[in-house]
Amino acid sequence: MCTSDSDAFPQFQQPAPARVTSSGSLKLDLALGTGGIPSASFVEIFGPEASGKTSLCLHTIVEAQKAGGVCAYIDCDRSLDAHWSARCGVDQKQLIISQPDNAEQTLAITESLATSGALTIIVIDSLSGLTPQSVLESGLENPLEISSAPLLSRTLRRLSGAIQRNGTTIIFTNQLPSRSRSAVYHNLARDPARLALKLFAALRLKLSISGPILEKDQVIGSRIQVKIVKNQKKPCFQFAELDIMYRDGILKTGDIFDLGSQLGLIQQQGLMNAFKDIPLGEDRRAALDILKRNPGVSAEIEQIIRQRLLGQVQAVTGDKSLPR
Repeated sequence: MCTSDSDAFPQFQQPAPARVTSSGSLKLDLALGTGGIPSASFVEIFGPEASGKTSLCLHTIVEAQKAGGVCAYIDCDRSLDAHWSARCGVDQKQLIISQPDNAEQTLAITESLATSGALTIIVIDSLSGLTPQSVLESGLENPLEISSAPLLSRTLRRLSGAIQRNGTTIIFTNQLPSRSRSAVYHNLARDPARLALKLFAALRLKLSISGPILEKDQVIGSRIQVKIVKNQKKPCFQFAELDIMYRDGILKTGDIFDLGSQLGLIQQQGLMNAFKDIPLGEDRRAALDILKRNPGVSAEIEQIIRQRLLGQVQAVTGDKSLPR
């Protein structure tokens, strides 16, 4: 008995596009190709000390909280600065903070939060702080060389299905030495816990310091280069540069001004920069101050940039009128 092609092959529906959470930097969102960090995935952010790993996680939490999500921050290193997170814009009353004592507690807390289905983003800072309980109990005289890689590998396998069902994103940070200790062995050979995460992670971001940001011979921030080492959604090995200011974190208005000028949205009208008929000051610094004071104008420019480069449309909120 002959059957038609429609009977032989079942019809499958196209999967819905994955939700994303903005990283807090428009340039990084565009480099990712999806408009942000994808949900229901493992993410690894690694780099040397003071390269902006924690700041990038905090700004991602800010964007998730703006969208109504609930986030958790597992501070393995016990180094979270409440004042800095508040200056980045984190609503600490809506943030779940945990400071576990060992790797077993960290992974157990992560599994409980991820399987609950109530959280949008879980940040584990950092992977180098995952120390097994047996190592802590061995004492200084007889330290044990026990890796947390088996614990992490088993946890990632158990959580891979749960985060897909619940749409939870788990972000791991890890600190790398600024210089390689050996030219023979790879970095993963000295840190076997990262090998399991490398295989499970859908997104891996490598951060490095490009240089300081100066204002009147005073360092006010750092320019950070982000290299997308792995990206399962879009092509990898893309680059983005972020400006992290020591006052309030990632300078998103700088991304909006630079990209808006490249696309011709912000034009020079006489001695003034202007968006449509809205004056934005004579130079870049004045334009950034005006965009910061007027989030409605910044949101409208960002919406046009995302629509042109990514085909995404976002709601514009805030007052567009400029102060007199």
